[in-house]
Amino acid sequence: MNLCLDIGNSKIRAAVFRNGRPAAGGVLYYGRDISEKKIRIFLGKFIIRHPIDRAGLISVSPPLAALVKKVFRGLPGMPLVAIASRSFDSKIIRYRKPRKLGIDRLINAYAAYHLYGGPALVVDIGTAVTWDAVDARGRFLGGAIAPGPGTMARTLKEHTAALPLIKLKKRPRSLGGDTRECIESGLYWGTVGMIKELIGRISREAKHNPRVVFTGGLGPLFAPEFRGCRADVLLTLKGIDLLLKEMKTQK
Repeated sequence: MNLCLDIGNSKIRAAVFRNGRPAAGGVLYYGRDISEKKIRIFLGKFIIRHPIDRAGLISVSPPLAALVKKVFRGLPGMPLVAIASRSFDSKIIRYRKPRKLGIDRLINAYAAYHLYGGPALVVDIGTAVTWDAVDARGRFLGGAIAPGPGTMARTLKEHTAALPLIKLKKRPRSLGGDTRECIESGLYWGTVGMIKELIGRISREAKHNPRVVFTGGLGPLFAPEFRGCRADVLLTLKGIDLLLKEMKTQK
């Protein structure tokens, strides 16, 4: 069984996979008070209940990754693989500076290709919205990055004197009748329009009609607006599991 960890800017997502299927999962939200003890308690819930063979992690937070690695050093017999861009064959990454590529983006594209086939386009909606394309041969082509709806909402609040902080609402009216409804409409339908435009442009530039996979915390909220697309909130963690199995096979 593999324990897969995705360390983001505000939370650690974990899942245990048995033969490619999730057997357990959880999320640890963290702030400045995060500690080695809290991480050990969080991971212990999985390690005690499941016979973990190995663990893998990706991270966009080097300090948190270092703390997690320290916890694993205290767990004898529990190998941890820190996945980075160098874990992939450089021939499949068509990116100007592969080491500058967010590992979450790369693992998402890798997972989409191996789970759903190529060409594929992953739309990850969270703090940011990212579009990441992979061709029919599994090569990462690049993508786009924009602010997520929550980030846009906070920016409106922080940089205006009178606009309130609005929580994202599912399928609001496009024609708002007051300030709150107007912001709700702008956040939701503006994000839909932005996603649709980039899907179209990326598809035309890549000269293919990709399978579109939505992921991220807000992926399932927006996926129904796009016919023929699918949502997979575990895509990143599934990608870690797939890569761990591939590494094991190669040995």
